[in-house]
Amino acid sequence: MAEQDTLNSHFGGNRIPTEKAPSLTSGMRAEQDTYRSYFGDHSFPTGKMVPPRAEQETYGSAFGGNRIPTEKMVPPRAEQETFDSAFGGHPIPTEKPSKFSLSSLGKASTSNTSHSGAEQDRYGSHFIPPWNPQVNATAIGLLQRSFLPAIASNTSLSLISYTIARLTNRLELKDYLWPLGPLITSWTAALQRQNFDVSRTWSSLAYPQKLILAGLTAWSLRLFYRIASRSYARGEDDPRYTGMKEEPGFWNKSLFSMFLPEALVQSVISLPFTMSLAAPEILIATSPLPGNPGWQIAGPAGVFFFAAGYALEVSADSQLESHKQSGDSGLLREGVWSIVRHPNYLGDALIHASFPLVLYGAGLFHPLMLLAPAANYAFLRFVSGDKENEETQEERYSKTDGAKYAQFQQYKSEKNSFWPSPDELQNKWLWIIAGIGAGGVALERGLREFL
Repeated sequence: MAEQDTLNSHFGGNRIPTEKAPSLTSGMRAEQDTYRSYFGDHSFPTGKMVPPRAEQETYGSAFGGNRIPTEKMVPPRAEQETFDSAFGGHPIPTEKPSKFSLSSLGKASTSNTSHSGAEQDRYGSHFIPPWNPQVNATAIGLLQRSFLPAIASNTSLSLISYTIARLTNRLELKDYLWPLGPLITSWTAALQRQNFDVSRTWSSLAYPQKLILAGLTAWSLRLFYRIASRSYARGEDDPRYTGMKEEPGFWNKSLFSMFLPEALVQSVISLPFTMSLAAPEILIATSPLPGNPGWQIAGPAGVFFFAAGYALEVSADSQLESHKQSGDSGLLREGVWSIVRHPNYLGDALIHASFPLVLYGAGLFHPLMLLAPAANYAFLRFVSGDKENEETQEERYSKTDGAKYAQFQQYKSEKNSFWPSPDELQNKWLWIIAGIGAGGVALERGLREFL
């Protein structure tokens, strides 16, 4: 027998029980079964009371008093699903995706994972960064979220355009990117928030976002069609670029002097769209409507500018095309061409000025957006717009058509290049365009119910 049986008096004077201990079914017993009184005086289960199972199931009370789930209570699934309260008190994502709202922006959406048992599928938001991670509310954070992706996109498009233009000797291909670059960049910024699902993307957008995206799409597609159709009908490069390509080493320099700089400008022009579509929750938080002076009239003013500018562009291009088809060899100075010498460029400037105004009136504005119309205006006036166009016209007319050259000089003395003079208040075409702008405001109020 054990030493405790013989020398029990040396162990505190307590008498060791002599009664026969209950026998276990296995024919063996542990010392705890015989000397259980020394272990807190708790009764230990006998062999019949302990079926083959884990200790947690028998001694559940020793684990903090929490009830241990039975086998029926625990279907084959991950522990996080049963003991979710032990994981920081955060709710486990449901299988049903939540409906989009501006208040939920920045949160990862969940997809249907009812047929998957992997933890990553059910708890993907803990393992996979969402398409719309949290954005730094500073100007740098907003630019990182909106401007850098635009730079990457437009640079890639510019490199593709440069390669094709060099292979075909058609420099005008770079002009295709002026309407396409902002369009692709802006739609990408919107689509990536909904995993590139077009239907979900459109339904998730707020009305001002839909309005500017629809306006951008209308402007881009019209301008792209205009450039592409003229290029196809001409069958050769734009006359503006003929002399440039004769310079030594032109194609080696043009990538850094024309293609990439224009990609940068296109990225700046895209700022109102990429910022308002990629991080609207930050703009709403930093630009509350009550703090924006004049926000009540900014939206209608933006719609007026867009409608008037779009009408100017369409009218200028259609009237110029009709003039060419009529066989008239003279200089076009009628219609909207009687307002300024470059009504199409004025229309383009008004369109790009309209987008920040609409966003300002909607509380989705940031001062950096003003760089877009400023960059567009500077490019049209001083780089590749009316300045470059008129230099080419004067050079061509002076060499090939003296009468047209004289008409052009008179035209320059009578009409401003870009902005209408006060004398144009008597021009009926100015009021026609203004009337179309006012009609656009009324039409937008009606469409607001559907968008």
